[in-house]
Amino acid sequence: MHQNVLFAAFAGEEQGLFGSRACAEIAAAEGWDLKLVINLDMVGHNSSAKPQTTIVEYDQGNRVPDNDAKSREFAAIMAQAAVDYTNLSVEHDNISNSDYMPFEARGYVCVGVYDGAAAFDFYHTENDTIDKVDLGYLSEVTKLVVGAVATISEPS
Repeated sequence: MHQNVLFAAFAGEEQGLFGSRACAEIAAAEGWDLKLVINLDMVGHNSSAKPQTTIVEYDQGNRVPDNDAKSREFAAIMAQAAVDYTNLSVEHDNISNSDYMPFEARGYVCVGVYDGAAAFDFYHTENDTIDKVDLGYLSEVTKLVVGAVATISEPS
């Protein structure tokens, strides 16, 4: 049995999740068989307060509570991928206010990876520029996601 991986980039997140909302509607209407939605939202800023730490978010009681156990399971796989393939440490948090929410509301299992940059004064300003991206850190986050996708995609 093979697994498909779909990569999507959405527009309009900050204006009301327009792109992800449209995609989730299509996915539900067409019955897409999505095992997991992994949302990468702000994954390139390495906080000097917590260097080499990333946040893996999982569903903790949003619109469809039946998602929670599987979401937590996939978040644990992602945390293990961080140990196995990166020099990152992982903190966990609840999914909220990002492109995975329209999918979660339609019953899809969701997790997210986030760098915590919303706590910084450059967030959503003209000062949120490319020099805030730490390419080494972004490379580690990429390894985490690729390692997790490879683990999750293994035939059972």
